[in-house]
Amino acid sequence: MTARDAARFGQLFLDYGKWNGKQIVPKDWIDVSTRGLSRTNRGDRGYGYMWWQLSSGPWGKDGAYTAGFAGQFIAFVPSKRLVIAQIVERKENKQGTRTRDFLGFVKDLTVTAP
Repeated sequence: MTARDAARFGQLFLDYGKWNGKQIVPKDWIDVSTRGLSRTNRGDRGYGYMWWQLSSGPWGKDGAYTAGFAGQFIAFVPSKRLVIAQIVERKENKQGTRTRDFLGFVKDLTVTAP
């Protein structure tokens, strides 16, 4: 998956399953899959169907959502209409990127974005 593909996937979720004005993923699926269906010991994070739900606060009134692991991340922040994708070349960086570093980057962008 390229960074552009990952960003498109994030955009699809940001737009509640619509692509070019056409509903291609049911809105109900987007709602359920991004809902925090389980809670963890990681503070304000809930976990849905492969998406972490981050509650409001620095993320804005609708919170934020992120998916990924070890440097391959997608995040979207509804209140900012913001999608961020990060793809790390694992051959060059076997350890990837820590989730907290990616979330810190997203938070920095979110807090400073108008």
